[in-house]
Amino acid sequence: MSEIFYTSPSRCAVADGCTISVDRRLTVGETWEGALEEIRRLPAVRQAGAQVSLYDYARPSYTGLVYPPSVTSPAG
Repeated sequence: MSEIFYTSPSRCAVADGCTISVDRRLTVGETWEGALEEIRRLPAVRQAGAQVSLYDYARPSYTGLVYPPSVTSPAG
């Protein structure tokens, strides 16, 4: 599922920021690095100077332990 998140003081104001979440599945032989590079090379992404990265799910638990989970799953 893909989603768009924006920051704005109200629904009728021009947003001052936007994040697009793209669920990009890998096929056999692809890597997450290659998939990110494909998106980075898109003309609209380059023109906008957009930052393309993976989610960072690493969050501290109630004890302070941070366990960074993998956000990629190779096809197979």
